[in-house]
Amino acid sequence: MLTIGGLVFLLVCVFGSYVLSGGSLEPLMEAMPFELLTIGGAAIGTFVMSNSLHDVKHTLAGFKKILKGAAFKKSHYVDLLSLMFFFTRLATSKGTMALEPHIEAPANSTAFQKFPQILANHHATDMICDYLRMLGMNADDPHQIEDLMGRELKKTLHEELHGAHALQSMADGLPALGIVAAVAAETGQDVETLIGTMIEIPRAALTAGQIAGAADFFSFGTNDLTQMGWGFSRDDVEASFFSRYLDLGIFGVSPFESLDREGVGRLVRIAVEEGH
Repeated sequence: MLTIGGLVFLLVCVFGSYVLSGGSLEPLMEAMPFELLTIGGAAIGTFVMSNSLHDVKHTLAGFKKILKGAAFKKSHYVDLLSLMFFFTRLATSKGTMALEPHIEAPANSTAFQKFPQILANHHATDMICDYLRMLGMNADDPHQIEDLMGRELKKTLHEELHGAHALQSMADGLPALGIVAAVAAETGQDVETLIGTMIEIPRAALTAGQIAGAADFFSFGTNDLTQMGWGFSRDDVEASFFSRYLDLGIFGVSPFESLDREGVGRLVRIAVEEGH
C-alpha cells in the first residue's frame, strides 16, 4: 500500500506542477498511447531479449513482493530464535547426532513443524540444515563457519536481487529509447539504432562469435573480467592480502590498475577476433 501511495504522490507532483506552471495536458494525453507503445514496447522487448525466461519470471514475481510490503515481521525473527534455541539445547544435552532426524527431513521434523513460517522459507530452512549438518561433521571452527555463512548470504542476496538489477538496466536505457522515439516522431523517419552488449565474463569472451549474431558492438568490463579471470574478488583481496603480494613481488602491479595483457588482454583479443 505504501508503494501505491508513493506512486500516486509522484504522479500528482509531476503532472500537478506541470499544469500549475501553465502546461496543457491535452497534447500529453494525445501522444501518450503512442509514446508508451514505442518506448514501453522497446523496453519490454529489450528486457525479454537480454534475460532468460527464469529471470523474467523472477522479476515479475518481484512485483508481488513490492505490493505486499515487508516479507518478514517480528514473529518471523521470534520463531527463528526459538527454533535455534531448541536446536542448541538439543545438541548440548543429547549431542549433535540428535539433530540428524530434524535436518535430514525438515518437512517431517516436529521442531520445524512448530514454526511453519520458517519451514515455508526454503532459503532459511536449507541454511539452518546445512550449517547444523556441518556441526555434526565436527566443523566447529566459528571463524570458518562465519566466513562460509557470509559468502552464502552474499550469493543468495545477489541471486534474489538479480531481477531488480535487470530491471534497473532496462530503466537506464529508457532515456535513450525516449530520444529515439521523439526523433522518429518529429522527423517521420526511421532511426537506425545500434544494440550492443558488454563482455564481462570469460565465457562471453570465448563465445563472442555467437553473441555477435545478436549484437552490433561490444564493450568490455575489464574489472569483472579481471576478477573472474584471476578467480578472486577485488574487494576481498585489496582489503586483505594483495598489498603483501605487491611487497613480495608476486605481482609487479595490481591487475586492477594495469590490464593483464597475457590473461585478460588475450580474452579481449579473442572476443574482438571472434566478433568480426
